[in-house]
Amino acid sequence: MQKSGTGFMTIWSDVTSDQETDYIHWLTREHTEERVSTDGFMGVRVYRALLPDACRYVMCYEFETPAVMSSKAYIDKLNKQSPWTAKTLAILANFRRGGGRVAYETGLGHGGYVTLITLDALPSNHKDIADKLVRVDRISSVRFCETDNSATGIQTDEKKSRAKPDNSYGALLAIEGIDENAIKAALAELRKLAPEIEANSAVGAHTYTTVFILEKRNVGDTHPAHPSKMK
Repeated sequence: MQKSGTGFMTIWSDVTSDQETDYIHWLTREHTEERVSTDGFMGVRVYRALLPDACRYVMCYEFETPAVMSSKAYIDKLNKQSPWTAKTLAILANFRRGGGRVAYETGLGHGGYVTLITLDALPSNHKDIADKLVRVDRISSVRFCETDNSATGIQTDEKKSRAKPDNSYGALLAIEGIDENAIKAALAELRKLAPEIEANSAVGAHTYTTVFILEKRNVGDTHPAHPSKMK
C-alpha cells in the first residue's frame, strides 16, 4: 500500500569532523528549507551513519510524484545556488545522488533507525522481499525505490559545481526500524532472502540514525529567525 508521496530523492555525502558543524547548520538552517519549499516537495529526513571513522549524512526527500525530480521549479533552484551552498558542495566527499519513483512500500510510519542499500536494478521479487522484511520484529516500514536516470542526470549549474559526479544507482532499498538491533535483524533476514543485494551495494548496508526532519507544513512558519540568519 502506498502511504504518501510516490517520488523520492536520496543524497549521500561525507564531510570531515572539522567541517561537520557548518555542514549540519547549512542543512538545517538553509538548504533543506529552501528545497522543501519547492512545489511538489513534501519533506525531508536527514540521517547520520553510525560509523566510528566517518561523518556520513543522507538526505531523503519525499516528492508528491516522481515528476518533481525534473520539474522546472526544482531545476531552477539547482541553477541558482546560494553562496553557502556553493561553498558546501565544494567540500563534499563520497557524494551519491538519485531520485525517481517509490516502486513499493509496506509497513506503517517511520522508525528512528534506517539502513539504505543501493542496487544496480530493482529486483523482480522486490515486493516479496519487502513483505518478508517488514515482519521482522520492530521494523516499521520497508520500501523499494527505482531511480529515473534521465531526471537524475539533468545537467545543472549545481551539478557542474560539484567536484564529484552524482554516482547514481539504479534502485534503493530502505528498511526502517525502532532501534539499531531491529535493523541488524532485518539485515540478517535480507542476507537469507537475497544475499546479492547487500553484496553488490556500492555504499554498504550501514545503519543510520535520524538527526533532522522537516515537513512541508513547517516551512514558512512564523517564528523568530534563527540567530545564524540575524547577521
